[in-house]
Amino acid sequence: MWYKTSLVIADQWVTGYGAGNWKIVFPSKGVGGGYRLQSLNVIFSRAHNDFLEVFAELGIFGIIAYLAIFLIPLFTLIRQFRNPLESKKVELLTLFGLLMGYMIIAFFDFPKERFEHQILLSFILALIIWRTNSSNGFGFKIDQTAKVQKSILIILPLLLILNLPLSYFQMKGENHVSKSLAAQSSNQWPIMAKREWIGLFSPFPNKSYGIFSKWLEGLGYFHQNMFDKAEASLAIAYKHTPYHFQTINDYASCLVKLQKYDQAIEVFKRALFINPKFEDAMFNLSYVYAQKGEFDTAIDWANKTKEDEVKKAGFLSEISKMRGK
Repeated sequence: MWYKTSLVIADQWVTGYGAGNWKIVFPSKGVGGGYRLQSLNVIFSRAHNDFLEVFAELGIFGIIAYLAIFLIPLFTLIRQFRNPLESKKVELLTLFGLLMGYMIIAFFDFPKERFEHQILLSFILALIIWRTNSSNGFGFKIDQTAKVQKSILIILPLLLILNLPLSYFQMKGENHVSKSLAAQSSNQWPIMAKREWIGLFSPFPNKSYGIFSKWLEGLGYFHQNMFDKAEASLAIAYKHTPYHFQTINDYASCLVKLQKYDQAIEVFKRALFINPKFEDAMFNLSYVYAQKGEFDTAIDWANKTKEDEVKKAGFLSEISKMRGK
């Protein structure tokens, strides 16, 4: 994951791909080599390295700013520790160790996405500011004036108010996805394509839930044989998550139902480019080529599968029958 993230960074290292977009762009480098990713279809939403993820999403300026959150306090503690007049060096070492420990965790996990860890980091930074009596590590005293406090009290509520519509659609998206997944497990396809949920995608499309809901919505239509509507929903999901091989496979399957065979073949191959071991796409390609009368190619794709010998035998048998006719 780290190696492929480095490839993502190399493509757009100046500006990055935008906050929250790592999970969308990451599969563009393929999921080959990751057993859970390609064989168990596990979708990773974090890079398990906050520094690499910030670099990939926010570019060079973003990672510099993020590193500054840690490096400025660390250098401040070092400078204070070297002060010959400093008597309580154990406190400084303790704070230094706490911040370094947080950085080590961030190198292997994603504490910036966990609220309790953000509170811990804020507490550590507050202690460092209090202990060193500086606001930025360069010796400037903390401004305690009433003017600054008043400005903060005005700006902070405004920022929180701006968060309200985003939070609303986030919660709406989570609720929609939860209900859709529950409906999917019991084959209640009309619930997955419920009319009042369709507007969830706008006005604030969320990459995690808004697009995911479009995928589930498309599956709901697909299993009700409403293929035109399914194509419209899955096309949106495919457009905004172009590297999610399961979404790609379902979109291509819908194209097959609409007899758009050539277009479906290209989309299936895209799914296999991302996950070369995705056998659903191989079987689907075998089916499409058989429908087109290209039986040798259909047999080749069926023979590439390895996990389900019974299904493979059934495919080869059906292709032989079609060829005989």
